[in-house]
Amino acid sequence: DGVQNIISYGFGQEADVKISDYKVQDQTSSAYISMADDELTLKLAVHGTHSLANAAGALIIADCLGVNMNKVLESLEKFEASKGRGEVLLFGAGNKTIELIDESYNANPSSMAAALAVLSQRGRRGGNRILVLGEMLELGANSNQAHLDLAAAINACSANKVFMVGKHMQVLKPAIEPYSEVFLANDAKQICPQIVNGLDWGDQIMVKGSNGVGLSLIVEAIRSRFAGA
Repeated sequence: DGVQNIISYGFGQEADVKISDYKVQDQTSSAYISMADDELTLKLAVHGTHSLANAAGALIIADCLGVNMNKVLESLEKFEASKGRGEVLLFGAGNKTIELIDESYNANPSSMAAALAVLSQRGRRGGNRILVLGEMLELGANSNQAHLDLAAAINACSANKVFMVGKHMQVLKPAIEPYSEVFLANDAKQICPQIVNGLDWGDQIMVKGSNGVGLSLIVEAIRSRFAGA
């Protein structure tokens, strides 16, 4: 009874299922997946090493269930990030564009770190790089430290402006101010006009926070302002 088989996976050599030779670009990710005697080529239409790890986990489950692996790989290649969960939107055309990365649906320490890591490796568009970060809710007594732990990842993004929404984000201000212009707000509605009105062509903006913070309001305001521009 109990667990009969444990399969580890990841980027390390000690993993049972290894992710290697990975490449992460602005819109795609790819890697080789070594599973038992098989060497699989994984291609995704989403970016980030965390996406590759999630896909590897799905492949393992499919393999255990006896699902045709080629069909699984084809399905994964067609997968697209959904609204609020990493969807990338581009407004404008040619040299006049604004890129919005919508991560507004959820945030916890690991997903926040992953999203920031992806952005830090992402190409810029020539204008400002802007972060809109909402507080991570329901972290209890560890909340302040969990937010402070994001400082290095935020600074690695080299953002020109960082908008922080919610009382728990305020502890980060001293650690971010030496590197970026910082703006604080208690709620999304308060800061939304300043963010939207301050956007210009060439800007790149990522919005991420717990769903309860309501940052989707800012995403929808940007959509309304620039869609069809």
